[in-house]
Amino acid sequence: SDLAFSVVSWIFTVANWATPDPIRIGIDTPSSQNTGYFGTVLFGGWALDVDTPISTVQVAVDGVPVGVAAYGGGSRPDACATNGNPPGCPNVGWNIGVDTTLFPDGAHTLEVTAISTTGQRSTATANFTIIN
Repeated sequence: SDLAFSVVSWIFTVANWATPDPIRIGIDTPSSQNTGYFGTVLFGGWALDVDTPISTVQVAVDGVPVGVAAYGGGSRPDACATNGNPPGCPNVGWNIGVDTTLFPDGAHTLEVTAISTTGQRSTATANFTIIN
């Protein structure tokens, strides 16, 4: 018996659009200009969502949670103007005191996770050095 084969070709386009993250996080401290931190340090910055307010800002060092940052008390018109004055502006500042003596001296990573009122989350990081 003879087998018959046919080949069918289709041309199609796949569009995987990268949606920019609506949550934006700025970390002012720790700063790359500082050569080392010791004792209890006030880390801070700003966080906003271009669509909905931020509900919580969680902070960790090297993946170890250190607490929830105070959020909304700091006025940051600079961050708001740059990002289109989204909900929550201008009170989008965050800060948290971190006891660096709980970690060994050396290089570490601060991880800041902002969570919106709709449950979206985003994380930003900054490297810093402890010199207790």
